[in-house]
Amino acid sequence: MSQLLQKFTQGLKMGSNLFQHRLTQQRMFLTNQFMRQNLNQEQQSSGISQIVENQEQNFKRDQQTKGFNYWIAGLVPLFLFLEDQRRKKEQINCFWSKSNLKKNRITGRIASTEYNANDPIEDRHVCKQLKKIDAYVCAVFDGHGGWSLSEYASKLLIDEIDLQLEQLKKNNYKNEEQYISEAITKAYEYIETSFYELAVQGKIAKPFSVGSCALVTLIKDDKVYAANIGDCKGVIISENGKEFQARKINHKQNANSKKEQDRLKKAFPQDQDIVICKRNNQTACYVKGKLMPTRAFGDYDLKIKDHFKRKGQFNGPYITAKPEIIVHQLKKEDKFIVMASDGLWDEMNKATIAKIAYENKNDKTKVVSQLLSSALQHAADERKITLQQLSDVPAGERRKLHDDITIVCVELANQTS
Repeated sequence: MSQLLQKFTQGLKMGSNLFQHRLTQQRMFLTNQFMRQNLNQEQQSSGISQIVENQEQNFKRDQQTKGFNYWIAGLVPLFLFLEDQRRKKEQINCFWSKSNLKKNRITGRIASTEYNANDPIEDRHVCKQLKKIDAYVCAVFDGHGGWSLSEYASKLLIDEIDLQLEQLKKNNYKNEEQYISEAITKAYEYIETSFYELAVQGKIAKPFSVGSCALVTLIKDDKVYAANIGDCKGVIISENGKEFQARKINHKQNANSKKEQDRLKKAFPQDQDIVICKRNNQTACYVKGKLMPTRAFGDYDLKIKDHFKRKGQFNGPYITAKPEIIVHQLKKEDKFIVMASDGLWDEMNKATIAKIAYENKNDKTKVVSQLLSSALQHAADERKITLQQLSDVPAGERRKLHDDITIVCVELANQTS
């Protein structure tokens, strides 16, 4: 028994070290993939592209020589034990559940779609199972000024949350909520600073004006951690008798909000142009006349003096990438989480979303497809054209009629117990 325990402890330690090593390497690998895509799209030099390719090959070789040997040498006892425990747990859940969805497991829970108005689309979304804790994450990114930052964040952010959960010491925090929230916050910080490093190297198109909003939901047991920067929004859809109701999981952070306007004016009293509303339209307000979101990744020209190109003295940073994190308690009545970029919320409200979810409650794929078709129909009606005429408008030009639309629906069956 003591020998088995020794092997298990050894495997656990090696697994921890390897996990950090692999995720650190993965940062480089995914960043290189992103850089290659950016270079191809922007038609930059083939010389840098070759450097990226060489780095990718080195990463793969490193994985084969180091990572594989570590797994074989140290972690077989650990994984046999964990796999046995996981199977037992899932068998128990399956036995008692009406649905085959497993608590804290992402498999089978997600339906999603994207529809572009820009050419190329600037939205991104991703959902993944976490490795460090028994939980899963979905994220929606709404890029502006280009697609590059939303693409970068979609590739690295969730893995970075996992890495931060590994590096932080849980017992240093008062409770699990603080621990998870801190890991999310630090992951946001990493995306913000690492992308800036690429920007100052001149490897990004429009490096200091491209940006991205981000909404992340981390779901663990009966809690939802909603971390938001910008104007993506999410709701929890709950059953209430013969209808569904929706309650929001985050606050929309943009310059159209009276609350955000008041906050900015109080923080920057010397900047008379801190919020400019075009044509006295309270639905077209911008920070320093440039940016509607008041929190976002990137947009370094509103954060760093050296890149500020507008008239007057720089008193910023005027916006931040620090997420607002709100923790929600799930109830048995909660059926879905719907997350979406601003393109959906421009066309419908949460009551309409709840109604569509109720009408399609047995099929989350239909929930997503119906939300998209209803949003496009509303956009067509607002412009007094048919849906077919709207879809016939080429991407790029279509941005004048509606925004990129991304929708993610998470089924919550068996998540609470």
